[in-house]
Amino acid sequence: MSLAQEQQKSAFKVGLMAIVSLLVLVGVVFWLRGRSLSGGESHSVWFHDVDSMREGAAVQLMGIRVGFVESVEPVVKDGEYRVNVKFNLQKEGIKIPRGATISIEQAGIVGEKFLEISPPPLLYAHLPWPKNGLPFSEKLPKVHLKTLQGWKSVGQVESVEKARNGMATIAFRVMSAGLKWPEMLEYKINPPTEAGQAWYLSAEPPKGLPLPNYQASKLPYVVIEPMRMRKFLEVQLASAEALRTTNEKVNLLLSDETMTSLTQTVGNLESLSAQAKSFVGHADSLLSAVGPDVDKLVATSNELVDLVSDVSTHINAVIGQPEFRTHILETASSIHQSAESLDVLLSDPALKATLQQAQSATTDLAQVSSLVRTTVETQKLHEKMGNALVELDESVTRMNAILQSLEPVLADEDASVQQTLDNAKETSAELKKFSEKLNKRFLLWRLLF
Repeated sequence: MSLAQEQQKSAFKVGLMAIVSLLVLVGVVFWLRGRSLSGGESHSVWFHDVDSMREGAAVQLMGIRVGFVESVEPVVKDGEYRVNVKFNLQKEGIKIPRGATISIEQAGIVGEKFLEISPPPLLYAHLPWPKNGLPFSEKLPKVHLKTLQGWKSVGQVESVEKARNGMATIAFRVMSAGLKWPEMLEYKINPPTEAGQAWYLSAEPPKGLPLPNYQASKLPYVVIEPMRMRKFLEVQLASAEALRTTNEKVNLLLSDETMTSLTQTVGNLESLSAQAKSFVGHADSLLSAVGPDVDKLVATSNELVDLVSDVSTHINAVIGQPEFRTHILETASSIHQSAESLDVLLSDPALKATLQQAQSATTDLAQVSSLVRTTVETQKLHEKMGNALVELDESVTRMNAILQSLEPVLADEDASVQQTLDNAKETSAELKKFSEKLNKRFLLWRLLF
């Protein structure tokens, strides 16, 4: 082999080695920056701020590197400033799950920025295991949520496990982007509505709680804007200020004066509780003492109510009789006629004059009674007058008896003697009448005064 051929062969080897080394270097650089020589699945996402993330930044899914950022380009459209980030997923079979969140994170405090893809978290529902079990289905069951817009299919069941206590633990994910999942929900396992469909899990808020608002999103994922360090520090500063204000208020509430007041209040409450307990004890004793009397009173009241009810029933029965109504009407008519007659009688001038004379006589009688009362003022005078009247009455009676006994004896005497006797008889009769009248009037005076 000539020298020229050997030199040519050496140059070829050196060139080949240079090309291979260059290819290895390019491959290492691409591998280090997350790129791959083979094409992947490209995606585009919009941010308002990328917080200094650059092209070639890593794309991670649950902390695992699955691609790289192809380009970061600012776009101004319709007066709105946004950043279009294009990234490539190089891992085969890796797709962005529905309902995932895409955010810009930082590796450590001073590390580089990267794009993080987080799938929707697993949620769990605990329900009693159905008696007939869950029907087998090749398709994964859906999750339905009751919203203001009606029932919506918002997720998918991942797994179902039966616990020893007879409960079913159902793991599911919410696939609707941007839906805020309520904390308080009632879950239920529902059978398939049509043949060939799988059973599904329904969720709705309890009664009294508002229904969530469902808004369909055009994107299958949710973009979370990054927070710059300045904004983060402002938020932390505001939180610290709020915490300081809270501490001041707590210290003010826990001052010596407040604690003394609270101690006094607690002491007063304890005293009040003791008094209330004593009062309740006395009230209990009083109720125990008057319990039988109260029972008797209640029983008597019940009997009285029954009697009143019976009386009311009888009165209603009497009032309901036609004869009673007739008598009532006749009595009312008679009273009306009597009233009319009395009105006519009272309007008579002669009756009015008679009433006036009676009133005058009553006045005179009152005056005489006053004079008699003045005359017969003492009890002794009353007794003397009573005795005198009694004696006078007895004398007249004896005289009358004597005259009656002498009448047959002196029947044949002279007419003059007969005339004298007759006069004496008449005189005794008149005296007797006068005695009776005087006795009656004195009795009337005694009754009046």
